[in-house]
Amino acid sequence: MPDTDGADFSAWGLLGQVGFIVIIALGIGLAVGLGLDRVFGTKPVLTLVGVTIGFALGIATVYRVATQAAERAQAVYQRSRKGKPASRPVGQDDDDD
Repeated sequence: MPDTDGADFSAWGLLGQVGFIVIIALGIGLAVGLGLDRVFGTKPVLTLVGVTIGFALGIATVYRVATQAAERAQAVYQRSRKGKPASRPVGQDDDDD
């Protein structure tokens, strides 16, 4: 088993983290929007704004988490490939037509 320095990533774990992030961001946006609508009497305008902002922030956070996970996975892969011959790029054939 290759040494991964504790960076053994599970696709299910990342998927769960992504789902949790989106749900929490939407929930916070909804709560803030509902609260502001109650204070200002603008129901449902600020609720929709809050949910939209929450969704956008959730997606931005998911992108950041996924990018960091990909960078860590790439680093683990590079460490595991040290000392091995370079492989041919994907899609490159042996025959030159």
